[in-house]
Amino acid sequence: MLFLCEHALDLKVLNEHLYRVTFYEDYTYESFVGCYKPIKKEDKITYDFVPGPLTDIYVKALQNSEESYFLVIEEINRARAAAVFGDMFQLLDRKEDGVSEYSIKPEPALDKYLTEKLGNNYHHEMKFPSNLYIWATMNSADQSVTPLDSAFKRRWEYRYMDINTRKKDGLINLILNIDGKLKRVKWDAFRSAVNKKLTDKDFEEDRCIGPWYLKESELKDISKYSICSYMAKNDSSENQEKWKTELDNLMNPFVDKLCAYIMNDVVKYNKEIIFKSKNIFSLRKGTKDNQSITEMLTITEKDITADGNDKAIEEITDKISFSDFKDDKTIENFILGETINDNKEETQSESKDDKEGE
Repeated sequence: MLFLCEHALDLKVLNEHLYRVTFYEDYTYESFVGCYKPIKKEDKITYDFVPGPLTDIYVKALQNSEESYFLVIEEINRARAAAVFGDMFQLLDRKEDGVSEYSIKPEPALDKYLTEKLGNNYHHEMKFPSNLYIWATMNSADQSVTPLDSAFKRRWEYRYMDINTRKKDGLINLILNIDGKLKRVKWDAFRSAVNKKLTDKDFEEDRCIGPWYLKESELKDISKYSICSYMAKNDSSENQEKWKTELDNLMNPFVDKLCAYIMNDVVKYNKEIIFKSKNIFSLRKGTKDNQSITEMLTITEKDITADGNDKAIEEITDKISFSDFKDDKTIENFILGETINDNKEETQSESKDDKEGE
């Protein structure tokens, strides 16, 4: 059963009371609960019981009954979950007070370990205490995962987290070429426009783009690529060749990760829903040649600004110099929305104040 408490929703504050474990195909009961393993002591090899994360947090929860402890299982359906839990499966049924409804007698090695750790607090049987919370995550869209059997599933409470439950707020803008101009675009507005194209054609939500599909560093890489591509085409100074050389060294996650996923995994047989370009090669060439995304995708500026996102696009009138491009802080400010000129004026002002101070 999955127990939730409101004060624990921010996992960042649970460092000392939070255990996180990721299930995978070969993950076993011995890894999760514990088993005898060879341990080197001085010059000898001995065998000791080594607890897994479930046993570790179980002991701590019993030793500190006034504190809450949380075991977070990531990707629970990537292992044979019922087998990983083994006899602990029985403890997942809980009473109204949060204590396990049934008890189990642990196998001898675990029993000995618990006796050593808990002393008089342990009576040779196990029940999950009410201060031990077990959370698990699973993505039903993942392919080739292990199905959970119905007896195991019924012992959990479920909370559906839709694709927009936790949006990527604050920072993240993209800089893209839209209709021949560099524009700042809010990442959430852009992906929402893509997702609407998909859901309008009856694609399931689990095929859509989540807020965390691209990492912050990848969103910055996309912006850098767009800036460099634009300047390689439009900078008439002696730096034009430098822009072209730099462009060859940059990552292009807009095409190689985002578009490749959508084209090859989502709209494989209906590419025209999202793409005007026929293949990844033409998308890659288009972005390098400073082609507008509206020429390569069916996404328009109107799509991006729909549904209350009227401020999701901002045209950039600043031109960034090649020396600015080499300065990561300046580029970050540019992506965030601070103009290059403002940034330079601020730097000059600080420099002037420093001189006056001297």
